[in-house]
Amino acid sequence: MIVIRRYVILKEYLQSALKGKKADYIEIRVQKSHNNILEYQGKELDRIDSSDNYGGCVRAFFKGGVGFVSFNNMDDISDKVDLAITQAQLVGKRIPDKTNFAEVEPIVDYVYADLRDDPFSISLTRKKELLEEYNDIILSYGNPIASSRISYFDNFTTLYYINNQGTYIEQEKVDLGGNIVALATDENTTQMSRVGFGGGDDFGVVRELHDKVKVACDKAVKMINAKPITGGKYPVILDPTLAGVFVHEAFGHLSESDHIYENKKLQEIMQLGTKFGGEHLNIYDTGNASGARGYLKYDDEGVPTQKLI
Repeated sequence: MIVIRRYVILKEYLQSALKGKKADYIEIRVQKSHNNILEYQGKELDRIDSSDNYGGCVRAFFKGGVGFVSFNNMDDISDKVDLAITQAQLVGKRIPDKTNFAEVEPIVDYVYADLRDDPFSISLTRKKELLEEYNDIILSYGNPIASSRISYFDNFTTLYYINNQGTYIEQEKVDLGGNIVALATDENTTQMSRVGFGGGDDFGVVRELHDKVKVACDKAVKMINAKPITGGKYPVILDPTLAGVFVHEAFGHLSESDHIYENKKLQEIMQLGTKFGGEHLNIYDTGNASGARGYLKYDDEGVPTQKLI
């Protein structure tokens, strides 16, 4: 009952901060998170850290002008809304038209994390011990394996979103991931092979990786002895992870709005309906793949995520 009451008070507090405010559009976003980080460099535990973060922002629109105020506490939130509106009015007062947005139905929802193997029920000490097991496999492998690099993180985030059009969303999000890297070296070259893991609802992706770590060591050794490839064009089969990296670099960065806004050539290229690649290329983007990293039921503007092809 205490938890529910706290949420009700926050909702009412944020609603009161928007009540009676004059702007085309106003939104308040609040985020609190708990984070754990573990890192090994060789045999040394290079970092172990737990932290809590809290903050938020107000965004207001008035006749095409935008005002933005960030904060690290909830004191005087109504004054912060007023400041954002004032900023928007200073920018937009000479623009005659109202700020226009796509029509979206207001949403009131509470989204709670559904965890299969809760990473936050496991102590930081136990997480360290598990990573240490993987590190010992690499460091005890022998030549030419020379060192290791291991990283792990997890965070539990609660997002609160409200706007002056009737939307109010509380949304929990879990994200965890990391890499286990074996480094092989000789007098001529250094090679590495990695085991990556990640997810949004299951610490199980970190467990039972011992055999995969051994395979990574074997692969790094084989790469040391592999002959250099001759430059040219080759048919290739990409594993899903590497293909995802290429897509991220080729399409993800290309479609970032700040780049497009500043680059007239990109504005000509990145038109809706433009086709890239051959007919065999099939890529989609989705935020609603439950359990995957990046999963969110609603985006940062309170709009339901969807699959885009």
